[in-house]
Amino acid sequence: MSDEAHPPDRYNVAMARLGAVATFARSRGRRDWRALVLLTLAVAIAAGLVMTAAIGARRAGSAWDRFARDTRSPDVFKEVPIDEGDVALADVLTRPGVQAAGLMGFMFVVPEGRVPDGAQLPGAFVGLSPGIGTTVYRPLILSGRAADPTRADEFTINEAMARLTGLKPGDQVTLISSPTSVRQAATVVGIQAGPFDVTLNSLEPGALMTAEFGAAWFDVYIASLRLEDPSQYPELLMANVPAKHDRAALLADNFVSGREFGSEAIAALNAQRSTFTVLAIVGAVGALLATGQAVSRRVRREADQLPVLAALGLAPGGRELAIAAAPWAAAAVGIVTAPLVAFVATPLVSTGVARRLEVHRPYLVDLTVMLPGVGAGIVIVAVAAWLAARRADTQPKAAQPHPASMTLPGPAGLFGGRVASGWGTPTARTVARSHVAGVVMGLAAITGVAVWSGAARHLVSTPSRYGVTWDASIGLNEDDQFSFDPALVDAAAARLTADQSVGNVLARVVAGMYEGLGGNIEIIEIDRTSGPWWPTVITGRAPAADEEITVGFGVTGLGVGDTVELGGRTLTVVGKHVVSPLLNGSPGGSVAMSSTTAPDLSLDFPEVVLLVDLAPGATLDDLGDVAGEGLNVYGFTGSLPGEIANLGSSGGLIDLLLAACVALGFAAFANGLIVATHARRADHATLRALGAQQRTITGSVAWHGGLVAVTGIAVGIPVGLVLGRTAWHRTTRGINVVPDLWRWGSVAVVVAAVTVLAAGLIVVAIAAIPGRRPSARQPE
Repeated sequence: MSDEAHPPDRYNVAMARLGAVATFARSRGRRDWRALVLLTLAVAIAAGLVMTAAIGARRAGSAWDRFARDTRSPDVFKEVPIDEGDVALADVLTRPGVQAAGLMGFMFVVPEGRVPDGAQLPGAFVGLSPGIGTTVYRPLILSGRAADPTRADEFTINEAMARLTGLKPGDQVTLISSPTSVRQAATVVGIQAGPFDVTLNSLEPGALMTAEFGAAWFDVYIASLRLEDPSQYPELLMANVPAKHDRAALLADNFVSGREFGSEAIAALNAQRSTFTVLAIVGAVGALLATGQAVSRRVRREADQLPVLAALGLAPGGRELAIAAAPWAAAAVGIVTAPLVAFVATPLVSTGVARRLEVHRPYLVDLTVMLPGVGAGIVIVAVAAWLAARRADTQPKAAQPHPASMTLPGPAGLFGGRVASGWGTPTARTVARSHVAGVVMGLAAITGVAVWSGAARHLVSTPSRYGVTWDASIGLNEDDQFSFDPALVDAAAARLTADQSVGNVLARVVAGMYEGLGGNIEIIEIDRTSGPWWPTVITGRAPAADEEITVGFGVTGLGVGDTVELGGRTLTVVGKHVVSPLLNGSPGGSVAMSSTTAPDLSLDFPEVVLLVDLAPGATLDDLGDVAGEGLNVYGFTGSLPGEIANLGSSGGLIDLLLAACVALGFAAFANGLIVATHARRADHATLRALGAQQRTITGSVAWHGGLVAVTGIAVGIPVGLVLGRTAWHRTTRGINVVPDLWRWGSVAVVVAAVTVLAAGLIVVAIAAIPGRRPSARQPE
């Protein structure tokens, strides 16, 4: 026979060694199967939750883009005069790259008899061209179906309108307008979620009427308003384009980016993505540290078998593979199983505004996150197992301790301090430093999240933080608001001034929209002779003289000290303010000026509003009685701007993040103590032989834990305060609110106190370990 019929001897040797490795791994697996199963489950749960957080960050980052695509939200839009809408639409449709375009209007149209008394009159968006509701602004249908665009007697409503009116798909109603000019029998065919329902009119009741309804009733409605200049009533021209360069050409013609629709949702999504990202990072670091330590411990527990494996003829690589195989396999199975946990936990990512954008929840898993996560996790665990096995195989069995780096009162304090500083071996020093670093990182994460969460909750629950510094406002009825007759409001102000048992007037303001200063902003003209009110100024100061104004943070390009030309007058910006919209602006997009300073500006839909501070015990009904007929009274209890509502809806996610940080932080603290205590069994036995009592040994654990906890508090909490402050200020820049933190000192004190209490309980539990019967296994 030829030599090829007989494999080389080295092949047989390699196979024999591999068989020995497999046999050893199987025997260890059968012996420690319970511990290995627990390790597998722990890794699967931890890695699955990390994947869930990573999926949440990815989805929050792209949720608006998917929503805009599914609803055909406009890429660009602009307001055009009512008598120029058709011409502007025809022009846009001839532009290169424009895929679809349409005209939309607004009408105060409601189901007759369905709006409760005292509720603010809701309105409806109306298609003025065939594309609305189909090729442009196609809402997602939550229940029922979309309205037939060729019928005037079908319409859809949003969830807020459904709650206000109690309507559901299939209900038949009569639609009427204010002023009363429209009377149309119609059927609710669906409940929708359109771009306006989660952005500009977030949480406000609304409906979407077909283009056929607009063709039948819009002109009639406009005529009934008896406007002095009907051309001032705007229509919204919207268009979709496939590429950025096509959008740029339209933006140059005074169009606005379609992302303006989603500014409120995008701000909340960015905060949600940041939260998920922090959760994923903290969870990943904690899971990797815990998994690495668990795998390394199990590997080191098998170090006493290395001489036996060497006697069997295994080379160093084979020995290391043999003692690392079982724990590595258990951790790897857990990582591979993690996507199943993520699949179950994925509904956790549908919180806040993301839940309103992804109403159908088609994204159950995200393989682009899971597959790389599984691969990276297996590689990291394999490297950790190999390093632990190699260190156990090559490290000298009797390393000389280095001198103690600290002295503390008594034997227990001295021993505990030496353990905390990593006395003994290089491995002990590495473990001690990792323990302290893990506790510091955990406390920093807990403090940072608690600071952000406290500031966010205080913002949502405190209207003055987002600019609502009045209890109620008085304005004209919807029937009269287009006539702009301030006499009724002035009369109400006089009655309130004469009788302050109900309340006092903070200010009389005229609010209107102005096309200028880089966008469509809200101008607030304040008559300060009627009250002391001015929007909350957070940078600079309130005006003290004529020709001085304050601006919101959303007015770009203007800072304190800048001058601006308005209505032929030069005005100086002396401060930046925060105020809730009084008309149809945004919290940041406004300019406030004294009525004596106000230049002659052409405002769209100017409205006079009286801001009132209610007296103790007074109600809105009492205020309405004083205001008299022809006026409406609006309170702000429970009413949130879209940005604030979206931020508040993510509160459950913040609680989840805080709970995860607390669990990981204290798990890192407990795990480090357990590892150090387990590794010092031989030293504990030596102390007993020298006559030390049990309280000395358990006291050393207390000193060890106390030093680590104090270090974590001293370093981790200040770092967390910086992280929380940075994250909060970044959040507030996107939503234009008062950026101050809320009781950050109290947060630091509470975190420190809870840390001391929890550390004490953990130390008491772990300090009993040295008192238990020692294991027969040799020290590691």
